[in-house]
Amino acid sequence: MKGIDREEEGFAILVEGKHDRARLRRILPADVMILCTNGIPGHRRLMALQKQVGRRQAVILTDNDPSGRRIRGLLSEVFPDALHVYTKAGYAGVEGTPLDYLERQLEKAGVLGPGWDEERPLGDSSAWGRDGKRR
Repeated sequence: MKGIDREEEGFAILVEGKHDRARLRRILPADVMILCTNGIPGHRRLMALQKQVGRRQAVILTDNDPSGRRIRGLLSEVFPDALHVYTKAGYAGVEGTPLDYLERQLEKAGVLGPGWDEERPLGDSSAWGRDGKRR
């Protein structure tokens, strides 16, 4: 059996909710899958996420609060080889984290490679600064 080539399969980022997904969509290439747990996932949701992630490299990015840590723990059981990206405790969750901080953390994890932002479509995000504030 052939080994999994994560480079060809890409990444699947697992976040808590739609606001987290919308925040990340501003900085991530369109081909990066972002999946929501929609709160604390039960067994069925975890299995659905596992199927959706498939052969992609799972990346767990949850809030730095008790609920987020619980969700991270559940996801870690299903995705033991997942990459973990963290927000600072002072930020109001993923959706309240400055975009430049998220970019740096995703670069450290290898999700965003060199030159990633040159290929990024401007779209809706062009009305927002890199700090996440409306221009």
